[in-house]
Amino acid sequence: MVPDSPAGTGFPQVRPEDAPEFLEHFLRVVSESRRTTSYKLILVLSLLDAVKLTSPAAGLPTRLPVRHLAERAIQILWPQVRPFNDLALRQMSGAKGTAKIPEAVARLRSRTGESLGRLRCSPAGEARYQETVREIAWLLVWWPIPRLQTVLGEVVEFLWPVPHSWRGIGNDKLPDAAIDRDEAGYPVLWLFPGVADLLIRVGGLLRPHVEDTWTLQVADWNNLRQDPSLALRSHLFPNADRSSLPDSLRELLIAIHHGHCFWCERS
Repeated sequence: MVPDSPAGTGFPQVRPEDAPEFLEHFLRVVSESRRTTSYKLILVLSLLDAVKLTSPAAGLPTRLPVRHLAERAIQILWPQVRPFNDLALRQMSGAKGTAKIPEAVARLRSRTGESLGRLRCSPAGEARYQETVREIAWLLVWWPIPRLQTVLGEVVEFLWPVPHSWRGIGNDKLPDAAIDRDEAGYPVLWLFPGVADLLIRVGGLLRPHVEDTWTLQVADWNNLRQDPSLALRSHLFPNADRSSLPDSLRELLIAIHHGHCFWCERS
């Protein structure tokens, strides 16, 4: 099972000299995983961002609240749910159905328009945002988190433990009781010792590969292989803007501006 606390877990230590093998596993997950939706890519890219908000301790597992992954997923998907050349981009294979995580972000964006920052200025908007964070956090737990480290039927544990209870779920969602929760009821992951540090160090190298893979996948799902890939990539992953600020930095900026929003000047 996933540990209740980091003490005494006996987790294997991921050391800097393990980087080549770690990167091989990571790239294999990105490149070879069978994908019917963009869920694994959403999780991977969110993970690369969310580890920057953790506080790794030497020799101990790193506690990673899944809400941080969900917040990053919203920020990553925010530009992606816009129409591309009047086309609503599909983030899954097949002609029917929709991928629930992008769909949740699209619903949130449809209620506010362009700016995620402006949405969060109002109590009602912030409440809608937090509802979406919780929804996406559990979607990540139910689907990609227990499956991310399974490639072509082989489980390779290099990011977090994959308990036995996670391995036999097939196409079913992971039961809520199979993962730890924090005091607010949000799910929590425990990264192997050293994983967060290593991801922080190599994230800049891994991110372009993830974005390229994601772009090609979306092009396939939407029959856009003939379109210039740079146009689609720029649409999916535009230059960082103010909406990509992590909550910790956002709160600091609000404090600097004496409790008023930098954009709308509301308190």
